[in-house]
Amino acid sequence: MPQAKDTYQEKPWYKRSNSWAWIVTGACVLAFIIIMAMDSAAEKKAKANRPKPRSYEEVFTPEEAKRMGIGGRIDGPGDWKPDPNAAKNVREFIEKGGNADPAGDAIQDGDYHDLLDQNGGPEGF
Repeated sequence: MPQAKDTYQEKPWYKRSNSWAWIVTGACVLAFIIIMAMDSAAEKKAKANRPKPRSYEEVFTPEEAKRMGIGGRIDGPGDWKPDPNAAKNVREFIEKGGNADPAGDAIQDGDYHDLLDQNGGPEGF
């Protein structure tokens, strides 16, 4: 019986489809890594060149800021002082039971099935 000349082992590497599949896969992976590295470098460069936000004092003149009502501090008056009784008020609030609400307490004490009936079943909530 004659031996076939074109068996898998006898083919040179460049005639095997398996070799070309690995070469194409490797080239695609390498291209993907290069593109991701370039994108990361471009993002870092863009972030470094991004202008910093300016405060309203740099943008508006004092007259414009006063006319638009943004003079002083934007997040509230600059001379705000905390309540000196804040710790006592918080302690009383906690000892009282938090946010006491008679309607909420009645709901908590009520029967679940009665509430369902009053509100038209589970779809009523």
